[in-house]
Amino acid sequence: MSEKSHETYTTEATASGVENFVLLGDQRVDSMMTAIVALGSELWATKRRMKVMERLLQDKGVGFDEIEQYVPSPEETRQWDLERDQFVAAVYGHMANPGEVSQ
Repeated sequence: MSEKSHETYTTEATASGVENFVLLGDQRVDSMMTAIVALGSELWATKRRMKVMERLLQDKGVGFDEIEQYVPSPEETRQWDLERDQFVAAVYGHMANPGEVSQ
C-alpha cells in the first residue's frame, strides 16, 4: 500500500474469492445482485463527484447553459466510448458468469 499525501476515503480492495460460486441459489440472481451493487457504487461515486464539480463550476462562474452546449472532440468521444465499454463490462459482465452451485 502506498503512502498517501492527504486524507482520503478510499481503501485497498480485498479479493473475495467467490467469483464462481452461487450464493443465493441461482447464478442469475447472484449476477443481478452483483450488477445492482456495482451500479449503486458507480452511481454514488459519480453523484458525489458531480456535486464537487458543480460547486467548483458555480464558484468559477460556469453556468448550466455552457455545460449543455459543450461538444466533445473526436478524441474525447473515442475515450468516452472506451470508458463506457469498460463500465458496461464492470457492471453487466457478471451476467456472463455461469457459476458453480455450492452445496
